[in-house]
Amino acid sequence: MKRIAHDGSALLWSALILTGSAVSAGCSSSHSSSGSDGADSGAGGNAPPCSAVTCAGTCTSGRCFVTVSTPPNNPCEAYDFVLGQTAVYWLDAASDLVLRLPTAGGAATTIVSTGAGAADQPYGLAVDADHVYWCAGLSLDGGYIARAPASGGAVTTIASGLNSPDELATDGTNLYWATQFSSPNSVVSMPVDGGTIATLGSGSYLVTSVFATRGQVYWSTGDGRVLTVPASGGTPRQLAYELTTGGVVVADSAAAYWTNSAGNVERLPLDGGAPTVLASGQTPIHALAIDDTSIYWINSWTDPCVGSAVMKAPLDGGTVTTIASPEGEEFVALAVDDTSMYLLVAGLGVTCASSSQPVLCTTESMSLVKVTPK
Repeated sequence: MKRIAHDGSALLWSALILTGSAVSAGCSSSHSSSGSDGADSGAGGNAPPCSAVTCAGTCTSGRCFVTVSTPPNNPCEAYDFVLGQTAVYWLDAASDLVLRLPTAGGAATTIVSTGAGAADQPYGLAVDADHVYWCAGLSLDGGYIARAPASGGAVTTIASGLNSPDELATDGTNLYWATQFSSPNSVVSMPVDGGTIATLGSGSYLVTSVFATRGQVYWSTGDGRVLTVPASGGTPRQLAYELTTGGVVVADSAAAYWTNSAGNVERLPLDGGAPTVLASGQTPIHALAIDDTSIYWINSWTDPCVGSAVMKAPLDGGTVTTIASPEGEEFVALAVDDTSMYLLVAGLGVTCASSSQPVLCTTESMSLVKVTPK
């Protein structure tokens, strides 16, 4: 179960209020918070200077931050966040909702209300070109997987009687998930239209993340293992065993990437070799994404008056860049496409100057923010 948020209020960045409804590539000096001349302060990595381009929102360190929408749902209970072709999707576990928000802007819509109570509470989430999928029923033999059209519509249950399904993923052909709190805990597959469920791997520890791409399935476990197996089945191959609590795993055609409880972001070539540490000393990481050149993650807040941070590093190693780190705010989740990053952002409901015991989760609002360039 990937819980992507735990606190929230209205979006208000210290010294940076995000507004607007559209974005063009880059930012203008009139919106810059990186210096009086709009020059890149150095935190922006390979982003252009704010003075060089135009921004419809707020510019900082050469990046344009635009609030696409402010959906009225509670980020205190937001689980899982995935990017589809034209929208982002997430789960509101408190209200048992699967929600959709267009990346071009507009109101959030409810794909489905799964029902009341733990028996129907949604957990894992995945999306392909046609459908959005989710797990529900975190219990032995009471779990199920359902789907609906990606734009909304009728709900179909495609698998039932499952042992605590979670960590859902898809490659557009099959669904992959973990059976949790069972003996053993397993990673399994099934065609997206339903059918035979095949076991890909099993172990005694909980599965902390599942990822599928290019005919391979990857997963991490609670004892710090990272494993892979062909999507068609076979003998799982252990990529790493780090003796730390497992985190999030993603992969591309060249390497697998993962996080661990030691605060590392690591990379391992798929053709062999030793893991490379891309970043160390990070605070607890609760999101991970990659594109063709870079890896991105969120450092969770450890002090609500400090807030969380969105980070970036080259896939093959190099300088770690802070994309944004506003005081007293939480980045809930992230996803990336070819040009932009999408962030769910929530306030922590604190007044840092006067509150030694801040009260969190005081309101029920958050914002979807689009960042260009990444």
